Order: sequence, then C-alpha cells, then structure tokens
Amino acid sequence: MGDILSQSEVNSLLSGLTGEDVDSDDITMDLDDTDDDDDYDDSVAPYDFSSQDRVIRGRMPTLEIITERFSRMFRANLSAMIRRVVDIEVASVDMVKFAEFHNSLPVPSSIHIFRMEPLRGHKILVFESQLAYNLIESYFGGQTLGHMKIEGREFTNIESRIVEKMVHTALRDFEEAWKPIYKINPNYIRSEVNPKFAAIVLPTDLVIVIRFALDIEGIGGFMILCIPYASIETIRNLLYASVQTDESEGDDSIWKDKLHKSTMDLSVDLTIELGNTHITTEKLMSLEVGDVILLDQSPSEPFIGKIGKIPKFLGAAGIRQGNKSFRIESRVKKKKKRVTSNL
Repeated sequence: MGDILSQSEVNSLLSGLTGEDVDSDDITMDLDDTDDDDDYDDSVAPYDFSSQDRVIRGRMPTLEIITERFSRMFRANLSAMIRRVVDIEVASVDMVKFAEFHNSLPVPSSIHIFRMEPLRGHKILVFESQLAYNLIESYFGGQTLGHMKIEGREFTNIESRIVEKMVHTALRDFEEAWKPIYKINPNYIRSEVNPKFAAIVLPTDLVIVIRFALDIEGIGGFMILCIPYASIETIRNLLYASVQTDESEGDDSIWKDKLHKSTMDLSVDLTIELGNTHITTEKLMSLEVGDVILLDQSPSEPFIGKIGKIPKFLGAAGIRQGNKSFRIESRVKKKKKRVTSNL
C-alpha cells in the first residue's frame, strides 16, 4: 500500500487543521495497491508447534461401536451389582481441549484415573457426585434420593470403596469391549475428588470426551470417560476404519463362498424316532432282558427323522441291501403361531 501522500492530499489535511472543510475525495487511498517488494503471503498461516491444534475430520465408527458395546455390558453388570435396572446410553462423543473438559467438572466429583496398557498416558473416568451417591444408596438397598446437597461433602472410606468397586467393573467391561478391536489391559491408578489434581495432559491437548447417560428408576446422571487423543493416535487407523467399506465387498463374497463350502462339509446326526412310551419307575427297575416295551407308534404311521432334536422328515423304515434304511416321504412343516385377540 502506498504510504506517500500527494501534494493535494497534504493541502487537504492542512486545511482540515485550520477548520476548513475537507474534501474526502481528495484523500482517498488505493487500498488494493500493493508493492511488488512485499514478501507477505496470504496462503501462509502461522503455526504454534507447542499447541496440539489440528484438523481432525470425520467420525470414529469403530470407537462408537466400542462405546456401544461397553454400555451394554456395563448396564447388565451394574444392574446386577445394585439389584436395580439401570439404563445406560451413549449421550455424546466429543473432541475438545483438556482445559474445556477440566473446567466443566464440578467440585466435588468422583474422579478415577487409570491406564490402558500398552497405550501410553492416563485416562479419566468420572461419576457425577449426584449419580455416585444414588448408586451407593441403591447398592445398600436404599431408595434413590435424586437431588441431594453435596457441596462441601467428601466421600467416606466405605463410599469410596463401593464406587471403586463399580469402577473396576467398568474397566473389566471396557477391556472386553475393546478386545475384538485391540487388546488392552486397564490398570486402576487412583481416585480424586478435586479436578485440579487430575491434570493428566496439558490444557491445550485434545481429548476425546464420551458421556454416558445413566438412569436409575427415573433418577439420572452422567458418567464421563476422558481419553487423550495422543494416547490413541498410534491406533487411529483402527478407530477411523469403517465397519464395512466398498473395498471389502469383494472379500465378503469370497468369505461367503468359504463359509458356504465349510457349512456344506459339516456332518450332522440323523436319528429316526420309532416311538415313545411312559412307564413308572417301579416298572423301569424291574425290566429284564427279553421284556417287550409297547410304543405309542403304529407301524402304519410314518416315522419321524430328526436332525439333532429338531423334527425334519417323515418317512418309512425298512431294509435295503441288507441294511436298515429310512425312506423320506415328506418334510415336517413348521407350525404357524396363531395370534388371538380378546375383543
């Protein structure tokens, strides 16, 4: 941009200082005029190498599958532990800076730090205090209290042990949920109440925050899982991979052919049921060699051929080429369920 004023522009400015009207047209400047010697390039943006800011596109389908599987497992085990039906759903999966997540935690909170070996770094599992107290109340057979005053109150030793027991259950379920994708070994480290003692990464580092909504007979709360992005960066290809892509369609057809061929080579047991009868225990104990047991099957009626315990064929028994044989005459038709309604 030119920074040298013309003589007419200088005269206009001096006139303005003496109180005279200034013609704005005389001091217009060409803002689009650039010097050829200017080295500034608009396409170059400054980058702070000490910051972890980056562009991360797309969802993590595999991670979503893992969290869904974990929620189902933990729902069953937690319900059995507190002997009440607990509903658990994945509320959100977000990627934020650790400072934003850290500042969102209230005081006190039930914060638990653990590792996921062989992945590096620590992770955090948080139970909201209201949720933690309701889980403890339910564990001892009490009624869920809903909202209760928790400001200035810390967990007792017994309460901490009960919550820690639930956390260990969650970590076992977390390990099982990850097993089909990547084998991990969660190790419990410690628990905290104040979030300022749970700074596992720098405030500017990115973390994956997964919120699980828990509902205990109408009383709800959140369980929060915090995983630093740097700790799973080595396996990000597994987490970003889709469950099924276009490239795998050809492989699926080959896999289906192999499965079909393997299924056709399987051997099954075919048994022919000659008939049934009912006898008393006294008669059973008195049976001897040569005794004849009458069956409820008439020789003229078709015999039933079963695969395992499932009736499949109807036919007649006989002898062919000196061996006992069974001639299939028809298939056993499945009985349709009748739907009745009381009007």
